[in-house]
Amino acid sequence: MKGHSGETSFFGPGNTNAFLTKGWDQIAESLKTTFEQPADTLSISSNNIQVTMLDDDVAIVTEYAVQTINPPLVAEQQIMQVRGTQVLKKIDRKWRLVHLHWSTLPTE
Repeated sequence: MKGHSGETSFFGPGNTNAFLTKGWDQIAESLKTTFEQPADTLSISSNNIQVTMLDDDVAIVTEYAVQTINPPLVAEQQIMQVRGTQVLKKIDRKWRLVHLHWSTLPTE
């Protein structure tokens, strides 16, 4: 992913550090298991994306997503609802991801 800050932080499911991961290299490593999968085994559909400008250089992006995981990654298809928040900051006139937070929503 391009457009991240060297100081990006991440909270979320699949996070190898149960509390917080700091630095893009560590975040990318923890996300590999989720996103580097064979075709048709994982899909993510985002919706209700909202952008809130806090000032000219900081924005918050919120979204809901549906993540579908198919065999052979799992025995039976799993569908998860996820909410996400990203904080972006304009650094050197370019928008950079500085924080990412994902959490799964409870099922029924």
